[in-house]
This record gives sequence, C-alpha cells and structure tokens, in this order.
Amino acid sequence: MSPFWQTVSGILASIGGAGFIIFCIVKFAVNRIADQLTIQYKNELDKEILKIKADLENDSHSYQAKFDKEFNLYGKLVSSFFEMVKVVYWLFPSGLDFPPTDESKKKAFYEKRYNDAYEPLRMAQLSLTSSSIFISNDIYERFNKILSLCRTQYNLYLTCNPMVDANGSRAILNTKMECIQRTTQIQTEFDSLIVDLRTYIANQLK
Repeated sequence: MSPFWQTVSGILASIGGAGFIIFCIVKFAVNRIADQLTIQYKNELDKEILKIKADLENDSHSYQAKFDKEFNLYGKLVSSFFEMVKVVYWLFPSGLDFPPTDESKKKAFYEKRYNDAYEPLRMAQLSLTSSSIFISNDIYERFNKILSLCRTQYNLYLTCNPMVDANGSRAILNTKMECIQRTTQIQTEFDSLIVDLRTYIANQLK
C-alpha cells in the first residue's frame, strides 16, 4: 500500500468502522477511475501509433512512386542517348575506321552513316523534351549539352565528312579535326553522366 493510502487509512481507522467502509469505497472508486484513465490513454496512444504508421506508409509509398518514375525516366533517357551517341560516333570516329576501298561503295557507306544518325538524334531530342519537367535542371543541362554536341556533329557532316576533299583548305581540315575531338568529348560527357546517375540511383536505394 502506498504512503498516501496508509495515511488515509490511519485517519479513517481512528473514525471507526464507518470510516473503514468509506475508505474501501473511495479506494475502489479511485482505482476504477485510474483503470479507466489507463485504458482511455492506451486507446488514444494506439490510435496515434496507427496514425503515425499510416503516415509513414503513405510517405514510403509516395517516395517509392517518385523513385520509380525517376528510374523509368532515366532509363528511357539513357537508352535513347546511348543509341544517339553510338551512331554519332561513326560520323567522325576518333579510333580506327574501315570504310570500303571502292569509291562508289565508300560514298554510299558514308551517306548511310549520315542517314542512320537522323532517327536516334530525333528520338533523343524527343525523350529529353518529354522528360524535362520531371528531372533536375542540372541533369537536364547535362543531357542537353550532349545532345547539342551530337547535333553539331550531324550538321557539320555534310560539309566535312571524309568524302569531302579539303583541297588544301585549312578551315575544312581544322573543322574535321575539331569534329574528331568533339567525338571524344561526347563520349567523355556521356560516360561521366552515366557514372553520376548510377551513384544517384544507388544512394536512393540505401
């Protein structure tokens, strides 16, 4: 028995039997009220826990939905840009190249490279435009820079492709060299972007 109830019982005992009965009734009522308050508090606590759990589940679901959307967007962007970078590389390859030795076949060979680059360029542009409002400005600008570099290669190909005779023109020769260097730049920019996206996605999965 607590000191409080010991003190109360001592006072009531001095009053007599009636006091003891009152003491028992009061103690029973107080304990009953305390039990009811405990149950009420537990019920309120359970409700609060359920609410917090529901909020956490909603937040988790929202985060998962956001991540899934981002993941799908980046997947489509990377796929379309990979195709573009791959075909644009062959407009001004920075490595070994093996065109046909026959002049008529060589012309068709280089024309095909130019024609093959058109659709991947268009699809990369479309993919970036449709995704622009869902990705960060930094990521958008990096994709757009690669697209711009590839478009420059495509536009210069008609006047600077390997079939064009420079006729000693230093300007054409310099432009061809710049295009070859730009091929390397495109690959470097794209590789760097892929590494950063991979790191970003890995961090989101932690």
